[in-house]
Amino acid sequence: MAYTCTLKVLKPQPVMSIRGPAAAHAIPEKIAEFLSEAWGYVQQKGGRIVGPPFTRFHGAHDGAVDLEGGVPVEKALPPSGRIHTGELPGGEVVVTTHVGPYDGLPEARAA
Repeated sequence: MAYTCTLKVLKPQPVMSIRGPAAAHAIPEKIAEFLSEAWGYVQQKGGRIVGPPFTRFHGAHDGAVDLEGGVPVEKALPPSGRIHTGELPGGEVVVTTHVGPYDGLPEARAA
């Protein structure tokens, strides 16, 4: 797949998210679970979602991926259970879009 990369400067963005382990074969289900729960919590509390949901991979250990999934919000809400307040950092970033299986992500990252 050919990737188009764009340089952008982003401002820090408050988020509500869930972070936890996911076995490689269960990543799609965990992403759906984390995003659905975070999205529902923000809506239930009357928060305002201000962009598309996101996922981040923080590493891998013991055969599981350290996964985070959440939504950007206008302002942080109180944390609840496994839903936490966080921030996507600002600064220069390179953006591309990957469409396809997760095992193709290394190619997108290399681009």
